[in-house]
Amino acid sequence: MLLTGAVTGIAGMKLADELKEPVKKAFGWLFEKSKNKYDEHKLEQALNNLSDKIIKVTKVKTIYKGDDSIDLHEFYIPTRIESITTSIKFVTDIGEQSMVLEGTVGQGKSIFMRYLTSQEAKKGQRIPLFYELRRLDDNDTLTNALSKQINNWINEFEVSDFDRVAKTGDLVIFLDGFDEVPHDKVKNLLNEIEGWCERYPKMQIIISSRPEADIQRSNYLKVFKLSEYRFYEQC
Repeated sequence: MLLTGAVTGIAGMKLADELKEPVKKAFGWLFEKSKNKYDEHKLEQALNNLSDKIIKVTKVKTIYKGDDSIDLHEFYIPTRIESITTSIKFVTDIGEQSMVLEGTVGQGKSIFMRYLTSQEAKKGQRIPLFYELRRLDDNDTLTNALSKQINNWINEFEVSDFDRVAKTGDLVIFLDGFDEVPHDKVKNLLNEIEGWCERYPKMQIIISSRPEADIQRSNYLKVFKLSEYRFYEQC
């Protein structure tokens, strides 16, 4: 078990262990000192940083707790998809293609996206990247934004490295809130996402959005509609 670095608590160390193999597979070349030899300290530091960031994804604020963030697993109600009858624990339970998760206000799209991100990390097969599209800066690209995010836990990572990693299929991208993207940014963002779908067919992309956004009209993404909560689930 990894015992060094900044990860706090048993959950963080366990998550770091679960992510070790996919991180080595996708980014191992960044930690090489010589052929077939890794800098284990840098690898462990990256794993600890990544684990911390994924754990933060699961921390959310609710109207009941005010300014205090709580773990979404404390109140998460399993989300259902209209066309799927089985329970959904992992995004692959919905499908293996890139997709849009469509839901109206109050259907828990963001909580579902965060839950799936956490579950993907625990599965230990791919590296999940969660990004809120409302945070995309003016004139910035999604490639740059996600590269900066990766650089936050692997200092050696550069924007020019994104293409190499995206082609492997070792990343799964969760893009939350397409409907919150300003209208003047939508066209360029949609073009970039569709370009990803063409260049990186192995990289699964999951996007959440309210109905009638431009992303639902893309031929590269399959749309899945979230089911309404039952009455007793709303209490």
